[in-house]
Amino acid sequence: DIFILGDNCTVENCRLKVADGNDTAFINCVYGDGVVNPTIRNNFLNSSGAGGCGVQLRNTFNSTITNNTIYGGKWSGGTGTGATAADILFYSTVASSRHVISGNYCLSNNSQGIISDALGRDSELIVTGNICVTLDPATCIEGGAWSEVATGGIRRHGILTGYNDPADNTSTVIVSNNICKNTRWTGIYNQATGAVARKIIISNNICIDNGYESGNTLAGGIYISKSGNEQVIGNTVFNFKGSAASNVGGITVNGATASAIKTIIKDNYIIDSLAHGVAISTNATGVVVDNNTITGSVFSDIYWSANAGNSALGGHTICRNDITRVNTDEASINLISQSSTNLTKVYENTIKGFNKATVADTNAALRTTALSSAVNFCDNFVENFYYGVYNSNFFTGTRITNARFDRNTFKDCEKGMAIGATTNVPTVPVFDNVFENVTTKIDGRGGFIAGQVAIKLDDNVQVFRTAAPTTGSWLAGDRAYNTASVV
Repeated sequence: DIFILGDNCTVENCRLKVADGNDTAFINCVYGDGVVNPTIRNNFLNSSGAGGCGVQLRNTFNSTITNNTIYGGKWSGGTGTGATAADILFYSTVASSRHVISGNYCLSNNSQGIISDALGRDSELIVTGNICVTLDPATCIEGGAWSEVATGGIRRHGILTGYNDPADNTSTVIVSNNICKNTRWTGIYNQATGAVARKIIISNNICIDNGYESGNTLAGGIYISKSGNEQVIGNTVFNFKGSAASNVGGITVNGATASAIKTIIKDNYIIDSLAHGVAISTNATGVVVDNNTITGSVFSDIYWSANAGNSALGGHTICRNDITRVNTDEASINLISQSSTNLTKVYENTIKGFNKATVADTNAALRTTALSSAVNFCDNFVENFYYGVYNSNFFTGTRITNARFDRNTFKDCEKGMAIGATTNVPTVPVFDNVFENVTTKIDGRGGFIAGQVAIKLDDNVQVFRTAAPTTGSWLAGDRAYNTASVV
């Protein structure tokens, strides 16, 4: 290491370069372990070629790392060469707290730009105003172009807010107002798998061109390994490069366990994702996707694929999002709910499709599989899809009261709702929907039509017929209004 810090040390206005040949793993420009009040500011830090760091602190208190430029480092990707190393790294094995990382340029081709909490021991962290862009080290010289390396280089994450969660983890982290660009996996990555989750706010960041490594399941402009207490608010994700086959998106939420604590995905802009817009997968439970703007996703705008056989999953809230599809006929909100029985609510969204001509179950504003009775779709505006709603399962039973498809407006769709059944017995009343320029209001998608356009009369319904219905399940007090009545 070039400088090894003691208590109350400041490294300021220096240009530090790891010596040529002195580039084994974890060689650092500035290193501190077990110290108090270190400050590293306004330096040019040229790290090593085998996974070394510009700044590495361990077991430290009250640190400030600000306005440094870290560059020139690169990582081979091989084992034993500092895969955890970053331009700025916090790697504490015991309690460590009160750290501010601000205004830095993290420009190497290292494994990460910033790791703010590698082992779940660093707490009360603020990571703000940093620019993490992966550059080609060969160009980062005097008179050089300082240009981006192709397809993310070797850098996996722009900012990693945590990697391990010990049982006593009490980490609190704010990640705000950063730019993370040109990475193989994620712009911002938060792993939380322990029994006690870190409390984290990820807000007002811009993530661009992340996820170049196709097929990686740990990808996203922003990636959350959910266990609760996460808020992802007001971020912008451009041009996410990942693969939809990996169930990832501009914002990816993955759950190791079915946590009852809500994760909030709110007020974000997700533009031109090559995979999904928001992807929720495995055991993620109780995710709130609220008031996001999602445009230009190649695959689904909001996608949920749960682990099979776990009925404790679901319980999501998908509301007030503004969604516009501009290039493909994929299902906009695609809920592959497996065996989940927790109610997922989808309401007050504006969903505009690419075209209504393509005949496909994926050309739908809402597509559900497995238990559609665990999904309520109400008060949405849907325009320009072949199907407004497509239920890929058939309803069974008699009178279905827990599946709600009410008060929606369907405009310029070929079919409003595909609500089918295996027999002519099930009845699924749908209330107070508006169908504007819709060819077929309710479709059975090859089976019997279970959906019934109705008006709610307390516990009864009123449907519209030219004769009394001969199929379906009805209650005493239900009404059939004769639409062909004469004086």
